[in-house]
Amino acid sequence: MNRFAVIVAGGTGQRFGSPVPKQFLLLNGKPVLMHSIEKFSRLCKTVVVVLPYNFLNDWEAVCRQFKFEVPHLIAVGGASRSLSVLNGLNKIEEDGMVAIHDAARPLVSEALIDKVFSHGEKTGNAVPCIRLSDSIRILNGKESKSVNRDDFRLIQTPQCFSLSELKKVFRKFAGEEFTDEASLMEKYGIAINLVDGEYFNIKITGKTDLAHAEILFNQKHV
Repeated sequence: MNRFAVIVAGGTGQRFGSPVPKQFLLLNGKPVLMHSIEKFSRLCKTVVVVLPYNFLNDWEAVCRQFKFEVPHLIAVGGASRSLSVLNGLNKIEEDGMVAIHDAARPLVSEALIDKVFSHGEKTGNAVPCIRLSDSIRILNGKESKSVNRDDFRLIQTPQCFSLSELKKVFRKFAGEEFTDEASLMEKYGIAINLVDGEYFNIKITGKTDLAHAEILFNQKHV
């Protein structure tokens, strides 16, 4: 079965506190985004990267600077995550399984990528998750209540679905906001299949995350 990937790199650096989008910042000597492209390219027929329109020229310049020649297609980000992902999906004309991945998770391993594809091909979809290690509480106004952490999971990407089915659902809910594709598919009535994720598949949202990612690289965990 064909395997495709859409890597969503829609950040502009505002939350990170940087004039440069976090996907362009250096991790182990090269831009964050390039790490994910390289890994998915070794396992996928086509890799699509979704970028904000204002940074298309910057990405071309970065690719020239780092002599980055790994094949990938570019889609322009939309006004919301759902529209951005749909723009990426529409770049793929064939059918198969597609993995949607956050560019801010450059430490994803090829083993996890292959796992979500393999599981998705058998069950229709696959979403990686990890168990919580900290105690958690639920807020209710000014009060809080302890809950069983074993009842909860932290959700990661890549999230893998049938390409034709995901396109159909995105078109139905085009423009609506969702934090991830699993939430969207669940709204459509599709049961989500969870698989074990990886604790070092961290999401880079701040400078401490970037420093943590550097440490993991130095320890050769990825």
